[in-house]
Amino acid sequence: DCHTFCITINPASQHSREERHRGVSEKTRQQIGQLIMKLAGYLLALCSVLHGGLGLMVTLSEPGATDFEIFLSDSPRSIPLVPGKTYKISCEGMEWRREGEVVTVTSVGDGVSGVYVVSSGNMRILMLQLFTEDLVGEYVCMDESGEEFVVNISTGNPVLIPSREVIGLKRDISRTSLPFFSVFGSGDPQPQPTDYSWYFNGDPIFVNGVQDSSVVDVAALTFNMITLKQKIDSGVEGTYVSVVNTSAGETNVSITLNVEASPVPQISVIAPTDYSTNFSANGEAVIVNCSDVMADPLPAFSWYVNGSLVSGNEDYIAITSGNE
Repeated sequence: DCHTFCITINPASQHSREERHRGVSEKTRQQIGQLIMKLAGYLLALCSVLHGGLGLMVTLSEPGATDFEIFLSDSPRSIPLVPGKTYKISCEGMEWRREGEVVTVTSVGDGVSGVYVVSSGNMRILMLQLFTEDLVGEYVCMDESGEEFVVNISTGNPVLIPSREVIGLKRDISRTSLPFFSVFGSGDPQPQPTDYSWYFNGDPIFVNGVQDSSVVDVAALTFNMITLKQKIDSGVEGTYVSVVNTSAGETNVSITLNVEASPVPQISVIAPTDYSTNFSANGEAVIVNCSDVMADPLPAFSWYVNGSLVSGNEDYIAITSGNE
């Protein structure tokens, strides 16, 4: 949700600039622009703080498979891997440590089982080559702030890894993209789409490639991903269990989705701080903006001056000299 409200600018919510700024001086427009930029800075700072609470995201990949993003918000995370395969775990951080020791940046050679780190810009890629039980253990990625995220590597066949174990989403929020969660499956033999099943609060919603859309209202459901609708409600809240069953065995993981209350509309007024210097002799207007930082549905705006309604549904007001 942080990315949704901090970064997105909705063109549909902006009035015609030509219409809004008609009769307004360049100086006034610059002042308004500076104030809006300050607000944007505050929002981006808030976004950074909120994002810190989400934890770290790492990317898991194996040859022939699509890269899979894992959020380490619930550290430590357990990541089971299949023996004999090679995995890469990319982490945006300073270093990887295994059992307290820094993993060195040294290749172990072709055809040899081992662990090493490859650096690529600000990414540290943990290479688990020809994975064996000897490589099982606790691995720690330390980010640039010094915060540590723990990954417990184990073995299994087949294996399932959820993108996130616990998810909290606001209800009835307009989003620029559809929220989703997914699972990464691996094994020997490699799981096929028909080997997967999904259950919602104990009821089957996807079995052997067949979807039952009557149980839970989602936008899309595939063997390894569930995509929610743009606006969600308590009907999708609960526990989602993914199961994979191959000739090697069966395993499952659960993902808990919590639907939280919608945020209360927060209204802020963006206005010049010194009104006395913004009026000129020719009656040039001062623009005062009322901006909804977080609100859904979008509110209706009304302006009152000394208790009297002066405008309709607009998110700004033009004040001219003599009408202070």
